[in-house]
Amino acid sequence: MLFSSLIFLFAFFPIVFLGYCITKKTAKNLFLLVASILFYAWGEPIYVVIIVISIIINYTFGIAIEKFYIKSCLLARCMLILGIVLNVSCLGYYKYATFVVQTAIDLLRLLGIAYPVSTVAIQLPIGISFFTFKALAYLIDIYKKQFSAQKNIIDFGMYLAFFPQLLAGPIARYQNFVEEISNRSITLSNIALGLRIFSFGMAKKVLIANSLGTIADAAFALPAGSASLPLGWLGVVTYTLQIYFDFSGYSDMAIGLGLMFGFHTLQNFNYPYIADSLTNFWRRWHISLSTWFRDYLYIPLGGNRHGLVQTYRNLLIVFLATGLWHGASWNFVVWGGWHGLFLILERRFRDVYQKIPAAVRHGYALLVVMLGWILFRSNTLEESVNYTKVLFDWSRIMPEPLFYELINARTIFFICLGCIFSVPVGEWLRGKVSNWWFYETLFSWGGLGMSIVFLVNSTYTPFLYFRF
Repeated sequence: MLFSSLIFLFAFFPIVFLGYCITKKTAKNLFLLVASILFYAWGEPIYVVIIVISIIINYTFGIAIEKFYIKSCLLARCMLILGIVLNVSCLGYYKYATFVVQTAIDLLRLLGIAYPVSTVAIQLPIGISFFTFKALAYLIDIYKKQFSAQKNIIDFGMYLAFFPQLLAGPIARYQNFVEEISNRSITLSNIALGLRIFSFGMAKKVLIANSLGTIADAAFALPAGSASLPLGWLGVVTYTLQIYFDFSGYSDMAIGLGLMFGFHTLQNFNYPYIADSLTNFWRRWHISLSTWFRDYLYIPLGGNRHGLVQTYRNLLIVFLATGLWHGASWNFVVWGGWHGLFLILERRFRDVYQKIPAAVRHGYALLVVMLGWILFRSNTLEESVNYTKVLFDWSRIMPEPLFYELINARTIFFICLGCIFSVPVGEWLRGKVSNWWFYETLFSWGGLGMSIVFLVNSTYTPFLYFRF
């Protein structure tokens, strides 16, 4: 069930929110846990057992780590390692088993060894990457004594399975959640702000991302390397905007929904396309994931504390892991390595880089990100290479008929709209226009109304990050 589906907007959420409001305070977390399990079961009834088992295992290991730490740090560490292994094993089986086996078969074939067995794709449970990372952070932070283990399994289950964050994040940390687990309230101001954030997110997802997604799909659907140069760039531009508004819009909807229930979730996107470097881009893009890898992989590996060579190694490891997190494909691994390489180069030539004009730095960062999205969007490395070649092949400068079909007034309008809202125009207007909150409210409700109209008249409502 998507937040941008009519069943969610007009049935599930109104019923859950009204039920939550009339539920006694002592039972509100139980109510949200049940609602979250039902929400997950709507799309993944077979895999509900996985998230239930994840709740039980991580709840048990959290208490065990804390108790064993009193007796022996070594015992606590063993429990932590076992908890990590169980979580990673579950994620690894569903997300990477087929990829590993297929890669091994391909290597054997390269060596001339015939292997007649073919692989069978394992269905990926939706949201497993997100709630597994929440669980891993919870166990590691208990071991670090960042907070005490949650003793109430209902409260812990509600944290891990909270439906606004269940399918696509943000990856909320327990320490940012813990106080509001037992002490929160519904207020009119939170409801109003939450609705406004949700409405903006809905408009970003339905109006901009979905509209541009059809253009990107058409461009990337052509045989790799067969598009003209203009159509190739049209596909890259529209996909660049689509993936940002799709994911950031969904994150905004999750943040807005959480706020209506009294939970304050940290910002997950901060206008990443205004970044003037890849370093700055990753401080603005999918912030909950990038900070997760920083805190739980980069820093434990040594960060930048042991010289340049190890710093570069750590950066490369982190971004290869970031790529692999996004999907079991060599495209994602290479995409992670692509970003890691440029981060290393920026660090190596930092002094020289800072002397480059700001406009050039911004253009460079945006170009690197856009070329990286080709890896993200393509099905194979060969497809991504052939698509990239088209972008710089001036012998293909003459557009084909499909380009003229796609580049109409509607497409240009949504590209311009996407470019405008990729920069902090709202923050700028807030400081320039008096009573800007009133206009924001009008825009948000107008965006929600238009989104509903689009949903009624369209069947195109994919969410890109469900792949991951």
